[in-house]
Amino acid sequence: MMKNNFKNLLLTGITIMGLAACEKNLLENNIPQHFPDDNATAYVKFIHAYAGKTPALTSGAGPNVLMYLNDTLGRITAVNNPLSFTVSGGQYPTPSTATTNVRSWYTAVPSGSFTMLGVLARLSGTVPAPVAGDTIFRSAVNLQPGKNYTAFLSDTLQSPSITLIPDEYGTIADGKYKIRLANFVAWPGDIQEVYSYREKRVIISNVGYKTAGAFIELDVPSQRDTFVIRKLSGPSPADYSTTILGFSPVGKRAYTLFTRGKQLSGTSTTFQSYTGSFTTNY
Repeated sequence: MMKNNFKNLLLTGITIMGLAACEKNLLENNIPQHFPDDNATAYVKFIHAYAGKTPALTSGAGPNVLMYLNDTLGRITAVNNPLSFTVSGGQYPTPSTATTNVRSWYTAVPSGSFTMLGVLARLSGTVPAPVAGDTIFRSAVNLQPGKNYTAFLSDTLQSPSITLIPDEYGTIADGKYKIRLANFVAWPGDIQEVYSYREKRVIISNVGYKTAGAFIELDVPSQRDTFVIRKLSGPSPADYSTTILGFSPVGKRAYTLFTRGKQLSGTSTTFQSYTGSFTTNY
């Protein structure tokens, strides 16, 4: 009996060693995966919220720009994918889908203190190196390692710049989602708020120009929500609002609603390119 037990133990040991050797071979044969070092990398998404037509190369809201991080670090946006007011909701990297169920990605960049530049995209195909006069703004930014940011290209006519907003949403409870508002309608002094049809109340209030409110946590609705983003107060001569229909948030996700556009003049009641949209932060 003991002889048989010893034989069984020996066979078991050989089998375990064989499996371990097989697993080792499988692991050794895997192609190594390389990930950005969070100690030297930050993560940025860009949103084009500058509705000024000058400078611009088209009749629509513009301009289309290529983003640079310092002159020496090179271009951030792809050769054939300049940041545009109208393409992909003004977002880069391009969201993989228009629904809220898929996250909008970030692009990895070096962390540290840099100058972020926007350069006119003069061609739809191959983009030549920038020439004198093509740089439309330079903005100082500080990118902390391992952090996520949304960089809004914005400001009033003739004064484009980058507003860098940290995407700090913290933990999100089961059955909940988080949301905030970023106000980039080019009328300094205007304050905006968000009304939710499902909540039957104002959920976000007192968000000033070129700022984003804090993330708030809400229950995931059983049906899609409709948001009305509207002017609460401010010096612009007209009230205005925009509606986001069929918003279907996913649990444990974070979203930013944002507004873009500008009034045509100091007395005009007409807005140019005034829109409300959203991006998924997580």
